[in-house]
Parts: sequence; C-alpha cells; structure tokens
Amino acid sequence: MADDIHNEHSNSTDTQQIDVTSTVEARTDGTAASRLFGLPAELRINIYEFVLLRDSPDSPVDTQWREPALLSASWRVRDEASSVYYKGNQFDHDITDCNADLMHKWVMHVYSSGFGWPRTGMCISGQPNWANLVRWCRELCDGETGVRLKCTDGRDKLGSVIEAAHDIAAEFYVADRTWEECKPVLDALRRAVGTFEPKWLE
Repeated sequence: MADDIHNEHSNSTDTQQIDVTSTVEARTDGTAASRLFGLPAELRINIYEFVLLRDSPDSPVDTQWREPALLSASWRVRDEASSVYYKGNQFDHDITDCNADLMHKWVMHVYSSGFGWPRTGMCISGQPNWANLVRWCRELCDGETGVRLKCTDGRDKLGSVIEAAHDIAAEFYVADRTWEECKPVLDALRRAVGTFEPKWLE
C-alpha cells in the first residue's frame, strides 16, 4: 500500500508516508477499536444494525457473498456484531440440481457458532437429481439439519417434488422412524414422479 501511494503521489512522498505510518500504528495499538468500545453497548449495537442489516426481508443476503468487512475488523467487533448479522438477516442459498451440501455446511457452521438456526430461503434451479435429493432427505430424516423446502406460493415441478420428498422425510423424523423405513416411501414417490419426468429415474 505504501508503495502504491508513493508511486501515485511522488511530489508529496513524506506526507503520505507519515499518514500511512500513523494509520498502521493506530491499527496496531488498537486506538480505533478502543474508541468504538468507549461507546455505550446500545449505541454500538445500533451501529452494527445500521451497517449489517438489510432494509427488509424482501432483500435477503446471498450466502455466496463474503461476510461484511466489519466482521473482520477485530475479534472483539466480530464477537459483538456477528450475532446481529446472522440473527437479523434472511439468507438465500442457490440450490442447483437438488444439491444442498454447501447450504447444509453453511447452516451448521452458523448454528454451531451459537447463533441458532438462521432464517433461510432457497433459489431452486437446475435439473432433477434423485441421488442429491435422497442425500438431502436423509439428513432431514436423521435430524442432521433443519433446512427444509417449504412451499407457500406454489412451485414449479422441480420445487414441488423436492417439497414432497422433504415432507415425507420430515414426517418420519417427527415420528422417530428410521431412515430405512423412510426410504421405501421415497422410492415410491420417485416412481410416481418419474412417469412425468424420466430424469428422476436416472
């Protein structure tokens, strides 16, 4: 960074070097952080909410984006601000070809970090893939994840099949039934939907 400034402002090298050095020293000795934590906790939370929360549930966070820079400012800031970010937003996940592996890992990471189950939406796309869907359903049936597609406004054929399979797996979980008992019911669903979409049988 200092080299870039030196090249761009060759006529004011001394001034720029002093500015860069003072900035680095401030970061190193924690002056900026100490000023933030000199504020009342309620005001700090208000700052985090202003920076980290979306305006409405209609503007969810895409989980393919990186975390906001504020969460990397310091460990102490992260400890305070992460809860605001993960509990206060809804997060959208792209599910392609019924593969929810990345979403499950992300959700379990958030949950195991102590933020509870995040509010999650899904953008379904791609092609039918029974192997991926069965893996997803097994995780639901075994209680390894609470991430389930639930239809409220109607779905296309792909989303409808995913939701039906999830309903079956969730019912078996609630009834404390095993995956081995659940699997034949899902196989029957597969045969039924395969009559109008043969890709489910591949």
